[in-house]
Amino acid sequence: MHALPATDRLLESWLQCERRAWLETHRSALATPVGGLEPYLEEQRSDLRRLYLERLRAAHGALDVVSGTERDGREVVAGALRSGATCVVGATFETTFQASSGALRLRAGVDGLRSGTRGWRLEALAAGGRVRPHHVRRLAFAHYVAAAAVLSTERAAVVHVTRETAQPRPGLVASDVTAAVTSARSRLPTRLEAAAASLRAGTEPRTRVGPHCRSPRGCPFRTHCWSGNRSYSIFQVPMLRTSTRRALRSAGWLDVRRLPPEVPGLSPEERQALEDARETRSRVDTASVRRHLDRLEPPVAFLDMEFATPAVPWIPRMAAFEPLPFQFSVHLEGADGELVQRAYLHRDAPLDPRPPLTAALLRALHGTGSIVVYDAAGERLLLRALASAVPERAAELEAAQARIWDLLSLIRGSVRHPGFGSGWGLKRVAATLAPDAYRGVALADGLAAQAAWRRLLRTRDPHLARVLLAYCAADSRAMVAIVRVLRQWVAGSRAAEMPASP
Repeated sequence: MHALPATDRLLESWLQCERRAWLETHRSALATPVGGLEPYLEEQRSDLRRLYLERLRAAHGALDVVSGTERDGREVVAGALRSGATCVVGATFETTFQASSGALRLRAGVDGLRSGTRGWRLEALAAGGRVRPHHVRRLAFAHYVAAAAVLSTERAAVVHVTRETAQPRPGLVASDVTAAVTSARSRLPTRLEAAAASLRAGTEPRTRVGPHCRSPRGCPFRTHCWSGNRSYSIFQVPMLRTSTRRALRSAGWLDVRRLPPEVPGLSPEERQALEDARETRSRVDTASVRRHLDRLEPPVAFLDMEFATPAVPWIPRMAAFEPLPFQFSVHLEGADGELVQRAYLHRDAPLDPRPPLTAALLRALHGTGSIVVYDAAGERLLLRALASAVPERAAELEAAQARIWDLLSLIRGSVRHPGFGSGWGLKRVAATLAPDAYRGVALADGLAAQAAWRRLLRTRDPHLARVLLAYCAADSRAMVAIVRVLRQWVAGSRAAEMPASP
């Protein structure tokens, strides 16, 4: 019987959901994109690896650091020992686990190895700013495989950035997780035995859907697993607490259409959310929509901004993960309804994008009229960040905040449609009310836009610039389309004339 491959990522998938791991092994073609999270994380890891290598060389000397990325760990460590190096950046270890159901070929990598008095310390880079359980699990797996490959290991640490701004660039912190890794490693043989049996099963596990479909990372098989209950699953209903979802799932209630009329222990907001989810007809509070629309003052600027959250900012005094706006799109609608689009995309990597973006944005916003955004809290946060970075324009940016008109709050408070599914995200609402708004747009979400922008700064690829400009323009254009649909309803349309659920 041949040995199945099992990398640290596959084991992590199995710990998240054995059905996911089985599908990755046997039915990988069923996977569908889950947005821009993975490209975003890879960009963050790439920045962290560069900073990590830079700090190691500064602390230990260039000759004491050996690069072993994508090379067999035993060979790399042996070479490091021969040369007297005390640090290794990147190494992959392999061994075989003999389970009762068959063999697993184990493969695990580490971001760094540091020589200690009694062995090596394994280090893993975290793209976030703190230690999470999946970092410990990955290090435990690497510890197990490296030890089986005859590497003497002493300690384990997760390396992540600090959020302090006192230094010109963020610092790195190594959080010792040896005790947690040792505990997790002791459970690995049992889990590997179960994983081997599960992965060799001839039929797909029937694991039920739940919060694990999104945590710690989105599952590429959600479309497959949720195909039977996507629109009416309790996990698609917004406003429910995690504890409520778990309680309903434990009671066997997954489909909101089959819930009893009265579910005990719900908040008023949760009861309303379930009532809305069970509703198969669209409803709109026309009077409320009219009141909101009457507050719009021309010229109306439909604004969308994209921002990055770099783990390793290249701009001095910026904290790790501090929002960094890098582009905007404004569709300016005059009193006659004519649209003019204005945009800015920062393309010069060494320079701070905030001063030129601020200047272009204030020109595009015209100085008067309402500014339509989708999620006022988020856009105000970005405008305050710009005001802090460009204090000479702070008064103008504060005046712009006073002109904000929030489309999201109107949709959430006044419009119900089964096509909205699990929430009121702009793309979800636009898909129902303005289905052509994102036709031909290449990027899935804001995380994908961040990753594309970082690649643009490195490569100056004009295609990436066009993709980013088109994505941001689609967001501001979608808001225009939604507001125009709302105006049609107020002018005489009935809620029953809303588009049907897709």
